[in-house]
Amino acid sequence: MTRAKDISKILTDANISGTLDVSGAFTSQGIDDNADATAITITSAELVGISETSPLGKLHIKSGDSGASSVNGNANELVVENSDYTGLTILGENEASIMFGDNEDADVGRIVYFHGSNTMSFMTNASNAMHIISSGNVGIGTSSPSAKLSLPAQASGDSGV
Repeated sequence: MTRAKDISKILTDANISGTLDVSGAFTSQGIDDNADATAITITSAELVGISETSPLGKLHIKSGDSGASSVNGNANELVVENSDYTGLTILGENEASIMFGDNEDADVGRIVYFHGSNTMSFMTNASNAMHIISSGNVGIGTSSPSAKLSLPAQASGDSGV
């Protein structure tokens, strides 16, 4: 039984009639932590704001005001905002990834940091496109760059473009 049905049953069983006014119990649209500001807001459009009463995306986490009043509608599922340095931390024991996918391949594009080797890979079309190793060497088309910039040998007639 839901809370409303519970309360209704209690009132009916006790033979209490009339209007029950609980309008003073909740004074904000969001979830209030009883502090001096609203901690979490959920709008009627189902947008969630953490320390933000007017979320600019599906989930808007705000540590400080950047001054921005809108975000690109093509990338508004997660908005992270601060007035100064802003960041996103991804923690993992072995590797940490950002995946890019579609209905045919859930990780066709990836950015992966491998903690064991302290290397980072950028993958496109499910293949390693660029690799940065701990020495700072960058490999395009190779996962073992031996110079500051390593490129695969070009095939005869390949312009390299």
